Amino acid sequence: MKKKPFVEVLNNKFTDCKDKINEQMRRNAVIANAKRQIVDASRKLKYFQAYQIHELYYEAIHYLYFNLRAGEAEFYKTLKKILLKVEDKIDKKIMICALAKFCENHPAEISPGILYDYATRWHHRINNNLFSLIDNIDYKPFWGWMVQHMIDDFSLTDLLYEDELTFEGIISWIASDEEYVEKFFGEEFDFFMEQIIECVTYGEEENELLTLGSVFDTIWRILPEYEVKVLNYAWLYCLDEETEGMLSVEDFIYILNYMADYEYIAEKEVFCNTGKNEWPDVDYDGCVDVVEAARAIIYFHSLNMEVVEIAWILENRFGVEESVINDAIAESAIEEFADGNLNDLVHNEKLAPLFQFPVAYNLFTLYFDDIVKNTAKCAFAELEEKYGIECKVVKA
Repeated sequence: MKKKPFVEVLNNKFTDCKDKINEQMRRNAVIANAKRQIVDASRKLKYFQAYQIHELYYEAIHYLYFNLRAGEAEFYKTLKKILLKVEDKIDKKIMICALAKFCENHPAEISPGILYDYATRWHHRINNNLFSLIDNIDYKPFWGWMVQHMIDDFSLTDLLYEDELTFEGIISWIASDEEYVEKFFGEEFDFFMEQIIECVTYGEEENELLTLGSVFDTIWRILPEYEVKVLNYAWLYCLDEETEGMLSVEDFIYILNYMADYEYIAEKEVFCNTGKNEWPDVDYDGCVDVVEAARAIIYFHSLNMEVVEIAWILENRFGVEESVINDAIAESAIEEFADGNLNDLVHNEKLAPLFQFPVAYNLFTLYFDDIVKNTAKCAFAELEEKYGIECKVVKA
């Protein structure tokens, strides 16, 4: 085979080298232009709306990929270098939105792995994390990944009170995909319900309109199949000693009435005669028994004025016997009267709720002499402690 002349070989190598240099210069120019587009867009953050910056970021990413002409791996390597250099200047949330839109519009050219990488790197460096972008990103693979890997950072309170999101919007987003529903109302049900309760109590303190009724009505309207499960959870939450006082007595009455309404409409006992009152290990379906717990409920609320309303609901809507209610009131009254004194009973308003029931009033008359003696003992004990005056009148 005849060899090529040395000059020809040299020219070919020179041409190849020149082409490579020209190609590298072209790519450098593309990279510089893309970086400049991102920087220029970032400088307009104070003056442009978020969707306008989003479009500018998207155009820069689009320009870089289709002009770099180097494949996905090289594109991502190049984009990573650019973003590292301008990371302190860009709006990371808007950039995530732009990347998500690019992955959604060009699934054949780019994989969502690029998006997941930036979400992992930036997730904890962005206020309220990336779940606040629920209304801004429609790309399902991204949210599927977030729900699976970033669910621990989901904060309903932050999303509602520091972002322009509504509770209805968040529940609608969860309901938009079976995977999200299974995560929030299945695997992470306790985690999600605790956050809902926290939002309700926080809302009351801040005079917000987020009440237990509005929250639950929203869930049941959008995801009605979880009505019983949510009611069971709320019931158990209200009766748990560790969470006592987190929800108001009005919230408990709302739950009771809604349970009764549900049974009336369903024409069957769902929350009665189930023989269960404990926190279940896994499921919340059929895990409470209102009738079985009636005495404990009355005793628990015996010093609230609303106890008479609770007793009425239990007796008239759940068929609880009057004797059960009276037994619970009597138990509470005896506990208060046995070692009580008038000052404590009157000033702490312990008599008014109990006196709504004849059984407590009658017990008060039986304990009256002992209550008077206890009152005198407490008064003289205080007199002796404060002023050193010893009184032997009621020492015995």
